Amino acid sequence: MKSLLQYIFKLILKALLPAFLVYFYKDDFISSFLIEKGFLVTSENVSIFKFWAFLLGTVIAFIILPIEIYYLKKKIKKQSKILKNQVNVILAQISSDLKFRSGTLYIRVFKAKKSFFSNKVKLFNYNIENITNDVNGKKNLVFEVDSAVVQGVVGRAYVEKSFFVDYNISNEDNSYQLTPELLNRIGDVQFCCAAPIVFDKEKIKYIVSIDSNELIHKSATNTALLKRNLVYLCQLFDEFIL
Repeated sequence: MKSLLQYIFKLILKALLPAFLVYFYKDDFISSFLIEKGFLVTSENVSIFKFWAFLLGTVIAFIILPIEIYYLKKKIKKQSKILKNQVNVILAQISSDLKFRSGTLYIRVFKAKKSFFSNKVKLFNYNIENITNDVNGKKNLVFEVDSAVVQGVVGRAYVEKSFFVDYNISNEDNSYQLTPELLNRIGDVQFCCAAPIVFDKEKIKYIVSIDSNELIHKSATNTALLKRNLVYLCQLFDEFIL
């Protein structure tokens, strides 16, 4: 992900270069400044410099940049496909370990946003195209956390800053302080686990969660395997996606 960001940054710099060259061609401010300072440009050769600046700027803007952008899109698409395959491999392993039927696990990411005026934190579902699953409804699925309320398994993982799992989330004793709207949005979810991606100074920006409508047997072995694979998944998202 870092190499991709560096590539994009370099591309932005390349995009600024033709703008600068065309500006040099059209405006006398820079050329007059260079002539005054006696740096490269003189009143005798300024027209030549302006011509080459315009030509080079045009070539970069209309030939080189489109090619660079094409390869960038191709690179992002390829990386996205690789990451999707890696995520699917981990989900398949979790399904196998915990005896879920194929295709019954759903992965979601939640982004933490803290209020400026209070300690309340809202955890918004954060869709990653072709990787995470959509949530029910048109609006964002949002869990809230503050001193008095901790909503959902996602909220518990955020507060505890660690892995959290519930094998029977529909149990009436496990209300998780959910509103009627949230209960309706969650629907028939039986199983849910979540883990935070912790950045510097224990700051949490994202929560990765997995849920299913299937009810499975709880065991220490299942939990250990699940935790290990969810940690792998968080590392993958942290390094390459988020």
